[in-house]
Amino acid sequence: MNCSKVDAKINVIEISKERKIIRAEARASLSSKSFYNANFPHQVKITGAGIKEWLNQPHKHIREKNRELLNLEKLFNESKYLGPTIDKKKREDVACSHIFETIIANEKSWIIVHEKKWGEYVIHSISDSDKVVPK
Repeated sequence: MNCSKVDAKINVIEISKERKIIRAEARASLSSKSFYNANFPHQVKITGAGIKEWLNQPHKHIREKNRELLNLEKLFNESKYLGPTIDKKKREDVACSHIFETIIANEKSWIIVHEKKWGEYVIHSISDSDKVVPK
C-alpha cells in the first residue's frame, strides 16, 4: 500500500472520530434550541435525525461542514433565504423544502429546511450542490 492510500485511510478514521464527538455535542446543545433568520418568519428546529443527516452528508469541505454544525445558530441566522422548493424525494410528511444559502470554507453551501405538513420547520441537511437551489 502506498503512502497516499495510508494517509487517506487515516484521514477517514480521524473524520469519523471527529464526527462522533460533534454528533454528541450537537445533540446535547442544539436539540432544544430554536433557530431564526430575519428573512424567514418561522421558528426552525433541528432533530437528532437532522444532526445525523448533516454529519453524514457528503461535502467538498467535509470537516468544515461538520464543525459548522456546532455554530448552527450563527450560521443559520446569517444565511440568505432563497425561497421554497419542492421536496425532490416526495416524502409524505414534507409539504416543501426551504433553501438558505451560506458560506463554508469560502464556498457556497445550502441549508435545507423541511416544512412539515403539520406546520413544523426542521433543518434537514446541508448541501454543496447547487441542484437544491430553487429555480
